[in-house]
Amino acid sequence: MKDINTQILPGASLPREDICKDEVFATAAILAGGKSSRMGFDKQLLTDNNRRILEIVSDALKREFSDILIVTAKPELYDGMKVRVCSDEFQDMGPLAGIHAALANARSKYVYLIACDMPVVCLPYIRHMKQRIAETEAKVCVCRRNDRFEPFNGFYSRELLADATKRLQEGSGSLFRFISEAEPLVIPEETVKKYDREFRMFTNINTRSEYDAYLSGIV
Repeated sequence: MKDINTQILPGASLPREDICKDEVFATAAILAGGKSSRMGFDKQLLTDNNRRILEIVSDALKREFSDILIVTAKPELYDGMKVRVCSDEFQDMGPLAGIHAALANARSKYVYLIACDMPVVCLPYIRHMKQRIAETEAKVCVCRRNDRFEPFNGFYSRELLADATKRLQEGSGSLFRFISEAEPLVIPEETVKKYDREFRMFTNINTRSEYDAYLSGIV
């Protein structure tokens, strides 16, 4: 894999024995839903150097989390992978439904959430969020960039499950309203830059041109 496309940003490598055993933060969930309409094929199948990007991200997260959960409508794609799999209870309700499924199936108080089209993992930043959550007991921890929440590469508390269920039952799938009304702990842009000056860990691969840029090392 080309260095610029490494899935774990510099300084993030840990020996296997340093896996976090704190059950407060055991579960990391990768949301693998969405229609992938702009890509032209299922983003769950994106590859880099003949490995699925989702599998690479999963392996990176296993350095920090003891429980990896994939939220997908196609569980058969994960046969043979050492991960747990679940599906949305609320169909066609957008990313909030994926977060709901992750919260409902988590094995810890907090769930780290990332999307399957986000190829860059920064473990030191994840640890920073854990520390800030431990200090504040916030129910959501996300970054806000350009006056918008970055809903993924963040943490959500299982205490929000009932609220997410109620919103989805009422047909309200607004993720940004869900976050803002949870009084989130917001990580400032300047803090994020200490870990990733170019914000690569928030990169989404949505189109073929973005995929090509990622593979060529532009992203």
